[in-house]
Amino acid sequence: RYTHFGEGKYDESEAAIQELLTEAGSLTTEKVVENPTYQTYAQTRETYLGYARMESLASPEKVLQDVTTLYTTPAIMPRDQFALAGTWQITPEYAAASVGAKLQLNFSSKSVFLVARPKTAGTAKIQVHVDGKPQFFGADVVEGTVQVTSDRLYSVVELSEPGRHTLELTFPEGEIELYAFTFG
Repeated sequence: RYTHFGEGKYDESEAAIQELLTEAGSLTTEKVVENPTYQTYAQTRETYLGYARMESLASPEKVLQDVTTLYTTPAIMPRDQFALAGTWQITPEYAAASVGAKLQLNFSSKSVFLVARPKTAGTAKIQVHVDGKPQFFGADVVEGTVQVTSDRLYSVVELSEPGRHTLELTFPEGEIELYAFTFG
């Protein structure tokens, strides 16, 4: 039997579903309707920031699990990877940014979302720059800043069309836990 976890491979999943329905007698070829064709583009994969599922860290330093560590960014950001700058603590589930830390992300997408929460009670702030400028803000960005008040998904970037860009997040106030980036 077919199994698949996560995003992607939609055509394969659809074919497996139709095969099972045909086996069960619930689907005949007369009822099959072809899927419409959509314009597609390469999109950055979901990016996890905790070491248990982290795959795309571009910072040259090794991840020291559960230890506060100083990280730096590389001179050139590789495609679809992220880098940390400043003081961070990386746990199995999240990366905790200290005040003044930064995160750079090279991405290809139209929208960028971030799962985050303040490390302690109160509000943590994230300043957002895309391609070096405060622009292309998502729904949760007001005047270039996200107010992180609870654990949830934050809309950070919204572009008019998909493309390759560099996102830089700066953490000027309050310690914060970052779990994952998703793209749309």
